[in-house]
Amino acid sequence: MTAALVLVAPAAGLWAYGPGGAGDDSASDGRPVAARQAPDEIRETVETRPSSPEGRMAVSCTETLRTVGQNVPAMGTWATDTVFAKGFGSGLKGFRLGAPQASTPAWDLPLPGPLCAVTRHVSADGRTAVAYAGGGDGPVTDPLTLPCDRLAVVDIDTGEKLWDTELPGAGTSLAVNVTMTDGTVAVAWGQGSAAYELTGGKRLWADGAPSACEDKGFAGGRGLLALLSCGDSAAPAYRVEKVDPRTGEAQWTYRVARGVKDVYLVSASPAVIAVAAGDYVVTDLISLDERGERRATIRLDRDHQVLDCDRTFSAVIESCGAIVVGGDRLYLS
Repeated sequence: MTAALVLVAPAAGLWAYGPGGAGDDSASDGRPVAARQAPDEIRETVETRPSSPEGRMAVSCTETLRTVGQNVPAMGTWATDTVFAKGFGSGLKGFRLGAPQASTPAWDLPLPGPLCAVTRHVSADGRTAVAYAGGGDGPVTDPLTLPCDRLAVVDIDTGEKLWDTELPGAGTSLAVNVTMTDGTVAVAWGQGSAAYELTGGKRLWADGAPSACEDKGFAGGRGLLALLSCGDSAAPAYRVEKVDPRTGEAQWTYRVARGVKDVYLVSASPAVIAVAAGDYVVTDLISLDERGERRATIRLDRDHQVLDCDRTFSAVIESCGAIVVGGDRLYLS
């Protein structure tokens, strides 16, 4: 059995990736241009409109599944100006964009165990974070049942593993959430959370003390939001906190209305959350201001809008891939 993935680029080439950011300037003809970013800031881009909607294949990747009936995680997709990278099973592979053999990996990084959590974020100098299971004794029939207990940062351009550490208190957890904000990797595993410097892997803080609230996970990017579930797990009360990534201290707290069944973190800055009120399907989007107070509620038409929030049997809460947040606007498909 094989699994295939194809990356299609517009006919004029890949959309122009630049290290843009919130402070973008504009070119003399009115087009936005990218502002310079520090190496450990989260990569932001200013895209140029392709000359044609027609595409060409940029990368083709095929993996062979060698064990019938085995679950193989295929999580994680990243890109820099020069490399497209994909996670599959117990490792990552990078493909050189524009290379004559676009289906031949430029690098292959095996890991001691299968991937179990990734972040979509990439730093300006091409680093990203992944969590994986350190492995166990004897043959593994289902890698998705191994404890997710290791964290690593990888250079997407070279395939080098820059640092690797054991997660505190995560040895028995299967549900781990990973994200990145400027200079920081944040991890949550239900019973606790921790943060590490993106450069070097120094642990900045860890919170594993018993609490009435469970760390569901984080959203990163320009800021860091935390989602906490408090009280009875059958009818939890949710809280959203803006967190100082260097100290772990909450800067403000927004208490979600009782009765909400589920919450997803759409964007950390500007802060936007998706809530499932009265049902387990997202019903509303809520935007918060810089003090954590409600700015607006957008009621959704569930029959005609695609949100892509739900990740069944997944710890990912920084989802809603079909929603784009930019400045003071939300874009829905």
